[in-house]
Amino acid sequence: MRAFVRYRRGIGAFHVAIKCFGVIALMATTVVPGLSAGSSQAVACSFPAVIPADASEQPRAEVWEENRLPAEAMACLPIGSWQPDLMIRLTAMFSWSGDLDGLLARIGNISSSKGAKYWSVTEQRWQELILDAAALDGPDESLRRQDFLPIELRSREDHYYVQYDNRSFAGVVYRLAAPEIGDDSISVATENLTEMSYFWIYGVAPGDLRSFIFIRRVAADRWSYIQIAAARLRWATTIQSVQSSLINRMATSYRHLAGIPTDREPPVRPN
Repeated sequence: MRAFVRYRRGIGAFHVAIKCFGVIALMATTVVPGLSAGSSQAVACSFPAVIPADASEQPRAEVWEENRLPAEAMACLPIGSWQPDLMIRLTAMFSWSGDLDGLLARIGNISSSKGAKYWSVTEQRWQELILDAAALDGPDESLRRQDFLPIELRSREDHYYVQYDNRSFAGVVYRLAAPEIGDDSISVATENLTEMSYFWIYGVAPGDLRSFIFIRRVAADRWSYIQIAAARLRWATTIQSVQSSLINRMATSYRHLAGIPTDREPPVRPN
């Protein structure tokens, strides 16, 4: 019986590892302990990265496991003493002729993430990732409200939202840190406030999945995109299919924000 329980827990952890990155990546705005509203520490934390030169290029992904996490990221991300065992960075370029408020509107439009798709490495097909999503008036799923307006995201206050993904029966509540907004840049951070589980099996503890997005205007209608996702997933971090699945979910987040069909061929990581 004990062996069976351990086996079931392993399956649960595997699916949770995949699902939680999918949800948090789609908003890429998780709050971490130590990241206060209006914190500027994350703004400069886009350590040297190779960004695709053109919006038509596929996003690029890099993966670091616990024994080789990049020192630059660990030093500049506002994570305090929290130690992730997996870090993934996705970089891309996208076209957008509008202003910052237009991008803030996309970030605040939580409900629009419903129906976003990702490439399932396991099943080798496009699948719906987010089944339901809503903005909240506080860290309580019962406090559903309309999507956030740009003026609200400029208020330098934290915001909250809930998402249900295709791997779970329970919603996960997230905190969206007050975005740092410059003349031509936006930086946002997020984290899970509630436990992520699959079929009621323990998966990822509150605060163990954190995401940071840095958006910069590099030309009149071109914007660079850097997303750093950090997690404490324990044994699942070294599994290649898990890493590929997480990258594909981050790609869904990028495409959703950039206004690109989330199921556009080809997937970033087909296998």
